[in-house]
Amino acid sequence: MSEKRYKVAVFVETSRGYGRALCEGIADFAQANGNWIFLGGGETWSSDVRRLKGEVDGVIARISNGKMARMLTRLHAPIVDLYRWRDYPNFAQKDC
Repeated sequence: MSEKRYKVAVFVETSRGYGRALCEGIADFAQANGNWIFLGGGETWSSDVRRLKGEVDGVIARISNGKMARMLTRLHAPIVDLYRWRDYPNFAQKDC
């Protein structure tokens, strides 16, 4: 019997070291703890969100504005907000 593969969309900017380090940490966790497939992208989130509707089991993102938050909720998947510049109901958030 094959193990379930989880499709996780990751939307973290990678133009700075902090974002790259976040992605590295996410990948390390996934490799050690699960069978994940990563989808999505950093700066191209808008077009990727439209393309991924109904295709992901969860989302990990640095949600930088209300438009991004609204679009991500349309994926109908659990969302973890790593940025937490604003509290969104029903989004899991990383506490600093």
